Amino acid sequence: YSSFSNDNLYVQLGASVRGRAVYIVQSLTPPVSDHLLELLMMLDIARHLPPKLTNQASSTIRELLKPADLDPAVSGPMLVALGSLGGWEDLPTLYGFLKGPAAVSAIHGIELINEPGAADELNALSRGPASPASEAAVVALFRLGDKSSAAHFERLASAADDTPSAARCFTE
Repeated sequence: YSSFSNDNLYVQLGASVRGRAVYIVQSLTPPVSDHLLELLMMLDIARHLPPKLTNQASSTIRELLKPADLDPAVSGPMLVALGSLGGWEDLPTLYGFLKGPAAVSAIHGIELINEPGAADELNALSRGPASPASEAAVVALFRLGDKSSAAHFERLASAADDTPSAARCFTE
């Protein structure tokens, strides 16, 4: 990888990887945000590779997410990456993070999988008090095409004094 003068990163694989097993190893030492971004960019490249390789990447991310005391700054990007690479089999891993500090990232991962069966878990979360996680769950339900999202949004919007007009726009 290299950095541009404005600190944006540029990642390029140095050789063709078509038809080859690819293992992506990335340090998560400081600066963690730069290294996670590099990892996500490499995973995006890998996403266009054969399914066997993306399954290996999903499996590796699931293993990295196992420690219960994982820092949300580290787990958040990995949850989103898992959603972009994975499928319905990764939903239980993402569900495990819905009650913790990385809940919003887990919701984004669930949304990327785009599995209508996830609506039940998202509905349960969106019934809770107004919070970033419940609001993200409502948006994910809307993007999944779930009709209950309008009622959840209206309830959350009515809890806040300054957003009833937003609820009307959303429900119309």
